[in-house]
Amino acid sequence: MRTLIILTMLALISLKTYALSMAASNLVISSADNSFISVAINNSAPVAPSTQINFTNLMPGNHRVKIFRHYMNPGGHWKSKMVYNGFVNVPPASEVVYSINFYNQLMLIASNPIWGWNPPPPTPPAPVFGMTPQTFNQLIISISSTPFDNTRLNIAKQAIMSNGATSQQILELMGMLTFESNRLDLAKFAYRYAADPNNYFMVNNGFTFNSSINELKRFIGF
Repeated sequence: MRTLIILTMLALISLKTYALSMAASNLVISSADNSFISVAINNSAPVAPSTQINFTNLMPGNHRVKIFRHYMNPGGHWKSKMVYNGFVNVPPASEVVYSINFYNQLMLIASNPIWGWNPPPPTPPAPVFGMTPQTFNQLIISISSTPFDNTRLNIAKQAIMSNGATSQQILELMGMLTFESNRLDLAKFAYRYAADPNNYFMVNNGFTFNSSINELKRFIGF
């Protein structure tokens, strides 16, 4: 009788272990603009930088996720900055795909069951290129017809917030502002909407004073 009880308990433990292994899931996190990121999950060390990070055999539930962007500063040195710190929910026996956009928002792209089948890899999100030439030209015309610097600044901010912008476009918009303080204001505001943050050192050419460049560096976290 005692032997039968022991065998029954061992069988139940084996079934529970098997069920847990079958419920394991995969988590995929990619960067929408194909920039390099690294990810730390559940307080572990960040994995090596890549444009797409894969975690396999995760237990279902909420997992703490920290995402770091990697970029080259004006001095040519690679730097990293944490841009997301939160939780993601991973369902049982699923492949969950997230993408972090240039607003540093983590977006759920897909969640597919993996019981008995292997889903094809997700189509990566299209990279963000900032304003189209047509939109940017219309913005330039609109700003040029406005005599007041503060109004020009507000128009530029509104367009960048709605459409995003490349570093080169932001630099050109800064050149349409008279006051250094407004150029610095625009550069700070536009950073979170930049389609190519790795090239943001270009906007330094829009300043007259080194103090403005240093202030922008402190704001970004260089």
